Amino acid sequence: MRCDATPSVREGGLTLIELLVVLAILAAVSVVAVRGLDGIQDQRRFERSEAIVAATARVIVGEDGTEDAVSNFLEDVGRLPAVAPGGDAPLRELWERPAGLASSHLAFDTIDPEISLAVGWRGPYVRREPGDDTLRDGWGNPLVVETAPGLWRIVSRGADGLPDGAGYATDLDFVVIDAATGVDESGAEISGSVLVSGLDLETPWTVTVLAYGPDPTSGEILARAETPDHEQVDPTAHEPADAEAGPIRFDYSFSGTNALTRGRRVFRAYAHPVGQDPRTTAFARSVPVRLRLRRGAQNLDLRIGGGSD
Repeated sequence: MRCDATPSVREGGLTLIELLVVLAILAAVSVVAVRGLDGIQDQRRFERSEAIVAATARVIVGEDGTEDAVSNFLEDVGRLPAVAPGGDAPLRELWERPAGLASSHLAFDTIDPEISLAVGWRGPYVRREPGDDTLRDGWGNPLVVETAPGLWRIVSRGADGLPDGAGYATDLDFVVIDAATGVDESGAEISGSVLVSGLDLETPWTVTVLAYGPDPTSGEILARAETPDHEQVDPTAHEPADAEAGPIRFDYSFSGTNALTRGRRVFRAYAHPVGQDPRTTAFARSVPVRLRLRRGAQNLDLRIGGGSD
């Protein structure tokens, strides 16, 4: 009698070799997943760093193309934040009011009472992590402010926290001023004409335009003239005006080294004796004009006389 052996069928379980293979596959999948997650996290940190740099620039110099009432440091104070030596909390003035600088208030010119302007520190302009005295990027590295003659920029050093780099270690920056390339996000130029009519005086006279803005050292209101001696030299202005000859035109310009800073500003033209202070000796003056100066060049025409005052 022959008895055929029937092969046994294994029920359930894995052999040790099969278990090791499965574990190896799971480990490989986990490595791929973690690396993929790291890439997503790096991308998020990169994008957050971009947003932090842009938001910091916005609270310092504002944003063109908007008419909202959101203030910024440059608009309120009239200068860029001071950069602390040694890189320690370089933008501290964005959350801590500098000593001697007035808080935001409505200020009036001490000589021309018709001029008023909201000036002074209106911070804090940024929020920081509780207990942290430094602005940080998406990787937790401190933001850096690089300054030099003709240069002012905000920088995130990227993933490695070191200058330059590639990929996620690339520096992210916002250039506020770079004289070499002609960038100036803080400056505003304004020019125009002043038309004067109705003045018939024997005294030689001229016209000066004053720009009123914040005093960057005190936070009060400050008057700036096109030239330091408050005199616009125009040969036609040194003769008595002929009321029947029509308006006399005076051109003015705040540009170049005499450019203004961006933000809320007030402009007024004064007709006054040559060489004398325009506000205390004015024969006539224009209506004050309030503007929110944008980056770059703008035009503003003013009128004295002819029912404008």
